[in-house]
Amino acid sequence: MVCARLAAALAAVLAVALPTAAAHAAAPQNLHAFTFRADEAVTHTFARTPSFAWNPIPGATRYEFELSTSRNFTDSGMVWSGQMKSPAAAVPLSLPWITGNPYSLYAHVRAWTRQGVTPWSAPFGLNMRWPAVAKPLTPSYPGLLRWNKVPGASGYQVWLLDVGRSFTTRTNMADEREYYTFHQNDPAWTSTVHWRVRPLRWVYGTPDNNLPVVSYGRWSPVYTSVNPPFATGPLTTLATVSDLVSDATHPRTHEATPAFVFRGDTSIWGNAYGLHRVLVFTDEDCVNEVFRGPAIGSPAYVPREVGPQFNPAVDPMFPQLPGPIVGADPASKTFDGIPMTVNELDPAQSDGVSHWWPLPPLPLAKVDLWDNDWPGGGYYWTVMPVTNGSADAELTQDACASGRKLTFAKTSEPGVTGQAGTPFASGLSPTGTLATARKPSPRFYGQPLVAWSPIVAASHYEVQWSKTLYPWTTAGSQTTWSTAATLPLSPGTWYYRVRGVDYLRMGSKPWLSWSDPVRIVVTKPRFRVVH
Repeated sequence: MVCARLAAALAAVLAVALPTAAAHAAAPQNLHAFTFRADEAVTHTFARTPSFAWNPIPGATRYEFELSTSRNFTDSGMVWSGQMKSPAAAVPLSLPWITGNPYSLYAHVRAWTRQGVTPWSAPFGLNMRWPAVAKPLTPSYPGLLRWNKVPGASGYQVWLLDVGRSFTTRTNMADEREYYTFHQNDPAWTSTVHWRVRPLRWVYGTPDNNLPVVSYGRWSPVYTSVNPPFATGPLTTLATVSDLVSDATHPRTHEATPAFVFRGDTSIWGNAYGLHRVLVFTDEDCVNEVFRGPAIGSPAYVPREVGPQFNPAVDPMFPQLPGPIVGADPASKTFDGIPMTVNELDPAQSDGVSHWWPLPPLPLAKVDLWDNDWPGGGYYWTVMPVTNGSADAELTQDACASGRKLTFAKTSEPGVTGQAGTPFASGLSPTGTLATARKPSPRFYGQPLVAWSPIVAASHYEVQWSKTLYPWTTAGSQTTWSTAATLPLSPGTWYYRVRGVDYLRMGSKPWLSWSDPVRIVVTKPRFRVVH
C-alpha cells in the first residue's frame, strides 16, 4: 500500500516537472532568418550573423530556440540556444563561415504554454559566407590601392605578392610604401604591383560546441596595379581620398581618416628628399598638429592600425625587406628639433573583444581622427620632406604658407536604424501576430528586436533607450558586438538610439555618432491568454 502511494506521488511530481506536448498547439510555423526586418524575402545565405523570427503561438509564455550544425540537433552540434518571450531571436555571436549541400546550419524553435510545450518547428537551414570578393576601384592614383567595400566587413587584409608582405587595415585603401621607400626611382620596384585582398570581420562570442570561427573571408584574384614613373619636382598636395575625392576645388567630408595623395620630392628650399610624411592640423597656419604619419617613400599615404614598419621579430611569416624600413620607425622630430610621436606607434587601449587580425597579434594604433564640423571647420594637411634621420626638413608653417596644403572634414558614420523614419524592428504585435515595423512609431507587445547597419570603424555598439526624446534621459542601455538586440522595454512610449564604439579613435572618447532617435510603442496585449 505504501509502495503504491509512493509510486503515485512520484508520478505526480514527474508530471509537473517534465514538459508535455501542448495538445492544443502545433509547432511554430514560418521560422526564417533575416538581416534587418522579419518580413524580408527569405534567403538562406548570410554575410553576417542573422536574426530569426517565426509565427507566434497563442498563449505562449516563452520560446526556446536552438541553432546547430546538426539537423538532428545533437549536443555536439549545438552552436547556440536561448529563451525569449517574443517570436524573434538575436544571436549574440559570430557564426563561422560554413556551407553545406544544401545547408550547414539549422535552427528550430518551440513554444512553452500553460498546457505544456509544443513540438519543435521544422528546421530552417542556412549557410554563412561572403558571396563576393573585393574588386579594384577607379580612379587609381600612383602609390595607392583601392577596392570596393564588402558588405559586413569590419576590415581587410592586403597581400603584396611582389614583396611577400601582408597587413591589415579597416579602410578599403592601402598605400604602396613597401615598393617606393628607398626605391622611388627604380621602375623595377614601383611600376607594377601585384596584390590580393580579403575581407575581415570582428569575431565575438563563442559557439556552445567551441566550433572554430575565423575572421577572414576568401582572397580576391590577383590584381595588377600599374604606376607611372615617380614624379620629381616640388612637393605638392593633390587630393584626399576615401569613397569620395576632395581636392583644392572640392573639399569634402570623409567618414574615416582618408588617404592622402601628393606628388614630388623637392622642398621649398629646392632640396630633393627620398622620404616624406603627412601631417594633419586643426588650423590653417599648420601649428596645432593632431596627426603625424611615418616617413615613407610612396606618393600616397593611408594610416595603418598595425605600426608603420615591418618587424620580423613579431611577424615571421614574411621575409625581411631590404634597407632600414625593417624595425621600428626612428624617433621623429620637427624641423626645430621637437621630438614627436608617429600616430601609427600610438597604441590604443584594448576594447575587450576578440581580435580579427589573422596575423600574429600586434598592438593596434590610434589612427582615426576626431569628428569636426563642416563647412565651418575642418582639418588642414600637408606633406613634409623628411631626412634619413626621420626629422622634418622644413617648418610646417612654412610649407603651408607656400600653398602646400589642402582641407577636408571628417565625420563618423552614424548607425542606420531604419528607413524614412521607420525602424528596423520586429516582434509580437498587440494582436498576437508576428509584426515588422511598416511606419514610424510602430507598436509591439513585449520586447521588440531592433537591428541596424554595421559601421566599419566600430568594434561594437551601444544601444540606449529613454522615455523622453528631449531631454534625453537614459533609462537603460546595452553593449553588444552584434548588429541586433532585443530591448527589454515595459509598456509605454520609448525612444532608442545606437552608436558605434571605436577604440582606434584618437583621444579619450571612443564613441561614434548617435543614430537619430527612433520612437517605438510597447502596448499591453489585445488578445486573451486562454487557460
